Amino acid sequence: MSKDQRPNQFYDLTDPKTNRRYKANPNRVWAFIPETMAREIVEGRVMFPDKPSGRPMVKRYRKNLKSDVNPLSTWIRGLSEVGNNEEVTTLSSALTSEGGKVLQEIFHSVPFNYSKPPSLIESLIKQVVPKDGLVLDSFGGSGTTAHAVLALNKEDGGNRKFILVECEDYADKITAERVRRVIKGVRTASDENLEKGLGGTFSYFELGRARSRWSKASRGFRSGRFGRSGRSSCHGLARR
Repeated sequence: MSKDQRPNQFYDLTDPKTNRRYKANPNRVWAFIPETMAREIVEGRVMFPDKPSGRPMVKRYRKNLKSDVNPLSTWIRGLSEVGNNEEVTTLSSALTSEGGKVLQEIFHSVPFNYSKPPSLIESLIKQVVPKDGLVLDSFGGSGTTAHAVLALNKEDGGNRKFILVECEDYADKITAERVRRVIKGVRTASDENLEKGLGGTFSYFELGRARSRWSKASRGFRSGRFGRSGRSSCHGLARR
């Protein structure tokens, strides 16, 4: 919140031990009004930095949190740009080119344009999915989501599962094939875990044409096919 939105939370904060004063950020005011902040300081829940360049921080105990996941800011930084930031947690991602490089290692070609960086999807999954959670991707694409789930399970011993849906004709040759290869291992991969194989299993399904029809009254047209542009089937991948 800015000082215009919360003017009563825009004030100078003083360290009672050093008498060092810290000015509020006009774009991100203090978390409490002065009276509440004074009580937090007395009760030892405000940590003041050792250096003048630092910022005071509020202690948060896990038992008092609604969630133990530290929320992300809306700013995504490249991996090489990440530095120390005392106020926000940022989501880190490699460049978009990482997606193409990974596909090149797996397929010895790039059969899918603009594949997402696996590091980005892994970061997102870490934020919101528990180790035994389920990830649904309705647009499976090149299979990056499944790859990210398996990589995280390999990394931290989790048992996350995934469901991917893809209605294009490359579902088996690209989406599912990528998952098959990363499970078994890619000898030319630069990542050690991917080289040895991420492990895991999954099932591949092809869904037939839908039998029900849309009504004119509810949608304005009738169609005997499920999917877009007249496609008659979709494909699904699911980790068991």
